[in-house]
Amino acid sequence: MLPAQILFSIQQGRELGDVMANITGMGNIKHNEGAIGFFTNGLLSRTSVYQQALILALAPIQHEIYKELNVLHDG
Repeated sequence: MLPAQILFSIQQGRELGDVMANITGMGNIKHNEGAIGFFTNGLLSRTSVYQQALILALAPIQHEIYKELNVLHDG
């Protein structure tokens, strides 16, 4: 969850990277650590979160157990 001030700015049509740059004073934040890196003190990065999301999204396609369980459920 984003802080209310940031969320409000996004709802008003501003881009997250621009809002974060304004609040943090880090002009190039959206091309570096991003909001994720900033809020997690560098523990996560945009790249790592996107990578994890993609892997999770592909799990039903990649793992045989999904096919087996879907056959049992449909069958």
